[in-house]
Amino acid sequence: MECNSIRNNLTRDDIISDIILSMGADIDASNVYVIVEGDTDVRFINQYLTDNVLIYESYDGKTGVEYIAGVHFSKNDRVIGIRDRDYQLCSSTKKIFFYDYNCMEMMLIANENVFYKLYAEYYSGNTKYKQLKRQILMQLMLLSIVRKNNEREMWGITLKGLSIASAWDDEKQELNEEIIINKINSMNNNFITKDRLCILKRELSSDWGEDDFYFYTQGHDFFKLFTIICNRPGRRGVKPDEVESSARCAFRMEDMIKTDMYREIVEYGKKINLTIVKNV
Repeated sequence: MECNSIRNNLTRDDIISDIILSMGADIDASNVYVIVEGDTDVRFINQYLTDNVLIYESYDGKTGVEYIAGVHFSKNDRVIGIRDRDYQLCSSTKKIFFYDYNCMEMMLIANENVFYKLYAEYYSGNTKYKQLKRQILMQLMLLSIVRKNNEREMWGITLKGLSIASAWDDEKQELNEEIIINKINSMNNNFITKDRLCILKRELSSDWGEDDFYFYTQGHDFFKLFTIICNRPGRRGVKPDEVESSARCAFRMEDMIKTDMYREIVEYGKKINLTIVKNV
C-alpha cells in the first residue's frame, strides 16, 4: 500500500515553500495538500486520505490551518484544511472542513461503538456505559458553558492549565463546580462575577440534548474526566493520551464514511475533479 507524504515540524514559510515546490513538480495537477492542526490529527486522518494527498502539520494549530488554506492559498482549490470546530458556528471558507461536533475527540466519543470499546477496556465500575457517558458530559457542563462563552463572546480568559483532577470529589464522585469557578477566577483576575455566574447557572439549568453535549464539550476534558473515574484504587494508572489513542484506533473506515466531514470532503473533491478521501 502506498503511503501519503507527511510533512511535520515545519515553519509557516517552510510549509508555504514546500507546497509551492510540490505544485511546480506536479505537472498533472493531481495532488491535494491538506493542513491539519497537530500530530494526532496527522496520524488519525492519514489512513482515510488517498495516495495523492500530501499532509502538513500546522505550525500553529487551527490558526495555522486557517492561514495556510484560507488566506495564503485562498485561491488554490487543491490546498484545504481540516480542523476542530472549537465552538465556531461556520467555516471561514469552503476549503476548511470541521470534524463532526466540537472536535476530533468528540467525533470519536459520539460514536457508540468507540465509546463502548473504551468502556470495556478501561472502566471497572458498575455504571452502564450509556449512563457513564451521560454522567461525564453532564459533570463537564459548567466548564463546557464557560469554554463556549469564552470563544463566542470573546471573553479572552485563560483556561489553559485548568485542572479537572483538582476539582474532582472522589467521595461524591463528581466535579466540584465551586473549585472550578474559583480556579478560573484565580487565573483571570476574578472575571466570573456574581452576575456572570448567574448567567452561567441559568444555562446550566437548561435542557441540553445529546448533540448539544457533543457540540459544546471539549474532547480533552472528557478524556481527562473519564480517566479519573477509571483510575480507582487498585487500578493501574490510565492516562488520557492512552485512552485518546485507543479511541482513534477504534474508529473504523465504516464509521468515517458516516460523518458529515467525510461527506463534505467527498463533495468538494467532486467539484475540483480530484479524489481526496478513500472509498470503502
